[in-house]
Amino acid sequence: PRRQFLLMLIRYIKELSDEQIGVLYELSLKYATNQKMPVAVRNNSIRILNEICIMYPELKPDVFFNLKMTIHEEKEPFKKLLTKYINNKSN
Repeated sequence: PRRQFLLMLIRYIKELSDEQIGVLYELSLKYATNQKMPVAVRNNSIRILNEICIMYPELKPDVFFNLKMTIHEEKEPFKKLLTKYINNKSN
Protein backbone atom coordinates (compact mmCIF):
# COMPACT_ATOMS: atom_id res chain seq x y z
CA PRO A 1 0.00 0.00 0.00
CA ARG A 2 2.75 2.56 0.76
CA ARG A 3 4.44 1.86 -2.55
CA GLN A 4 1.24 2.45 -4.51
CA PHE A 5 0.31 5.50 -2.46
CA LEU A 6 3.70 7.07 -3.13
CA LEU A 7 3.36 6.32 -6.84
CA MET A 8 0.01 8.09 -6.85
CA LEU A 9 1.50 11.10 -5.08
CA ILE A 10 4.22 11.39 -7.72
CA ARG A 11 1.51 12.02 -10.32
CA TYR A 12 -0.27 14.70 -8.32
CA ILE A 13 2.59 16.41 -6.50
CA LYS A 14 2.24 19.64 -8.49
CA GLU A 15 -1.34 19.98 -7.27
CA LEU A 16 -0.40 19.87 -3.58
CA SER A 17 -0.14 22.95 -1.38
CA ASP A 18 3.20 24.10 0.02
CA GLU A 19 2.17 22.78 3.43
CA GLN A 20 1.29 19.36 2.00
CA ILE A 21 4.56 19.25 0.09
CA GLY A 22 6.42 20.03 3.31
CA VAL A 23 4.79 17.07 5.03
CA LEU A 24 5.47 14.86 2.00
CA TYR A 25 9.11 16.03 1.93
CA GLU A 26 9.67 15.06 5.56
CA LEU A 27 7.95 11.71 5.13
CA SER A 28 9.79 10.89 1.90
CA LEU A 29 13.15 11.79 3.39
CA LYS A 30 12.37 9.60 6.40
CA TYR A 31 11.37 6.66 4.18
CA ALA A 32 14.30 7.10 1.77
CA THR A 33 16.86 6.97 4.57
CA ASN A 34 15.21 4.19 6.59
CA GLN A 35 16.87 0.86 5.83
CA LYS A 36 13.92 -1.01 7.32
CA MET A 37 11.62 0.22 4.56
CA PRO A 38 11.15 -1.98 1.47
CA VAL A 39 13.30 -1.03 -1.51
CA ALA A 40 10.24 -0.10 -3.60
CA VAL A 41 9.02 2.34 -0.94
CA ARG A 42 12.48 3.87 -0.65
CA ASN A 43 12.82 4.16 -4.41
CA ASN A 44 9.45 5.87 -4.75
CA SER A 45 10.38 8.19 -1.89
CA ILE A 46 13.50 9.22 -3.79
CA ARG A 47 11.40 9.83 -6.89
CA ILE A 48 9.15 12.12 -4.83
CA LEU A 49 12.16 13.93 -3.38
CA ASN A 50 13.46 14.42 -6.91
CA GLU A 51 10.16 16.03 -7.97
CA ILE A 52 10.17 18.24 -4.89
CA CYS A 53 13.75 19.33 -5.64
CA ILE A 54 12.69 20.32 -9.15
CA MET A 55 9.98 22.52 -7.64
CA TYR A 56 12.15 23.76 -4.75
CA PRO A 57 15.82 23.60 -5.85
CA GLU A 58 16.97 25.06 -2.52
CA LEU A 59 16.13 21.69 -0.91
CA LYS A 60 18.49 19.72 -3.14
CA PRO A 61 21.61 20.12 -0.93
CA ASP A 62 19.71 18.89 2.12
CA VAL A 63 18.35 15.86 0.26
CA PHE A 64 21.76 14.90 -1.12
CA PHE A 65 23.43 15.42 2.23
CA ASN A 66 20.98 13.06 3.93
CA LEU A 67 21.20 10.44 1.18
CA LYS A 68 25.00 10.56 1.12
CA MET A 69 25.13 10.16 4.90
CA THR A 70 23.39 6.79 4.66
CA ILE A 71 25.02 5.37 1.54
CA HIS A 72 27.93 3.69 3.35
CA GLU A 73 25.45 1.71 5.49
CA GLU A 74 23.32 0.56 2.57
CA LYS A 75 23.10 -2.95 1.20
CA GLU A 76 22.53 -4.06 -2.37
CA PRO A 77 20.40 -3.56 -4.41
CA PHE A 78 19.50 -0.21 -2.87
CA LYS A 79 23.11 0.93 -2.51
CA LYS A 80 23.63 0.64 -6.26
CA LEU A 81 20.38 2.44 -7.01
CA LEU A 82 21.18 5.23 -4.54
CA THR A 83 24.72 5.65 -5.83
CA LYS A 84 23.46 5.91 -9.40
CA TYR A 85 20.83 8.46 -8.41
CA ILE A 86 23.30 10.62 -6.52
CA ASN A 87 25.84 10.51 -9.33
CA ASN A 88 23.25 11.38 -11.99
CA LYS A 89 21.40 14.13 -10.10
CA SER A 90 24.16 15.86 -8.16
CA ASN A 91 25.39 17.74 -11.24
